[in-house]
Amino acid sequence: MASESFKKETRVSQTDFIRERKLSFKNLVLFLLQGVHRTLSVELDSFLKLLGKEEISYSKQALSKARRKIKHTGFIKINDTFVETYYSETGYKEYKDYRLIGIDGSMVELPVGEEIEKKFGKHSNKEHWLNSGWSMTAFDLQNEIIIESKLCRSGISEREEMIKLLEAIKNKGKQRRDIIVADRGFPSLAVFMRLQRMSYDYIIRYNGEQFLRELKDFTKGNESDVIVEVSLLAEGKRQKSGELARLIAEGAEEKLTIRVVKVELPGGTIEYLATSVLDKEVLTKEDLEGIYFMRWGLEEGFKQLKNTMELENLSSKSEETILQEYYCKIIMYNLHRVVVQNAQQELDKKVEKNKSRLKYERYKINENVSYGIVKNKVTELLNDPDGDWERTFHYLVKIVQKNPIPSRPNRHYERIRRWIHKFPGNKRRAT
Repeated sequence: MASESFKKETRVSQTDFIRERKLSFKNLVLFLLQGVHRTLSVELDSFLKLLGKEEISYSKQALSKARRKIKHTGFIKINDTFVETYYSETGYKEYKDYRLIGIDGSMVELPVGEEIEKKFGKHSNKEHWLNSGWSMTAFDLQNEIIIESKLCRSGISEREEMIKLLEAIKNKGKQRRDIIVADRGFPSLAVFMRLQRMSYDYIIRYNGEQFLRELKDFTKGNESDVIVEVSLLAEGKRQKSGELARLIAEGAEEKLTIRVVKVELPGGTIEYLATSVLDKEVLTKEDLEGIYFMRWGLEEGFKQLKNTMELENLSSKSEETILQEYYCKIIMYNLHRVVVQNAQQELDKKVEKNKSRLKYERYKINENVSYGIVKNKVTELLNDPDGDWERTFHYLVKIVQKNPIPSRPNRHYERIRRWIHKFPGNKRRAT
């Protein structure tokens, strides 16, 4: 981040940031990473005090002008470097030698403004039309790291954006032995074929109705785990599908072999999982079911991004600065996850050692409080004058353990739908 090459790649013009300003290129990047949650003037004052530059006056207008000289792609580069380092230096979790990647999207409410509406679109909340984008995310389900993410236009095809995310992972050299896990909005023969051609395995849910004619008897029968061969040139819609025709013209095989298993959801509903992992000894039916239910971690990730990190609390008024803030949130999410993971490992050891004196069997890190701590220390972590970032990192790992909360599994309560306040009391930020 402090390198000259990164600055040259990230600045808009070669003449930007060539002189030392009140707020240098590096410090501006750090300020954006820390995020703006209060008024801009208050955040600027706090940041300058943190740098020991209280005597400097820096206006909101000057900050806005400086931000326009930075490309949002620089923050994508920071996250790519973070992800690459994470997988090269840590003993990350795998499932039978597979990395499990959950793919999904979520609506993100954006600030008002004609430029933002033109770029990202809008949606209706039944009362008003609001500017909004669509956040597509590739999420490591076991290690809870966001591998790739993109803020797209509202109303886009999630299938197409999923393929683009996975192409980006592959083209950047971030692909491993991956299984893509996705929900009901994603299955199609074209998607299955494109994933296969990119060497991705998959486990994708569908509801069993009117998807594949080859599975009509399976949905009504007693079998729960079958392998079927599907012709992409069968009469009907498949012959009329321009996408399938293009794939075949590009060299795709005319037949696709798919394994499908029946799964009973907690409420008793029967759903189906389609997978490219055909060997029933490599991944059993129980394995497939367990992997799919890990997808819940992605839902929790979106919840933390929106509530704890306030993903939708954006101060920007242009496309470029919106994207800056979006990718800064992704970086901070990943940084926070690594701190929490290390802290949780140490906390588990302490709980095991003192379990006879504790009320609960397991405790977990309070992620709301821990994010507030990490957010306030990110500048110190990434701007150590001696380059000793590990000192601050270990301090963070230690300090976030001070507010553990009990983990009480298998609690189920009847869901009561009620009016929800925009900022509910049990999900407030720690800072």
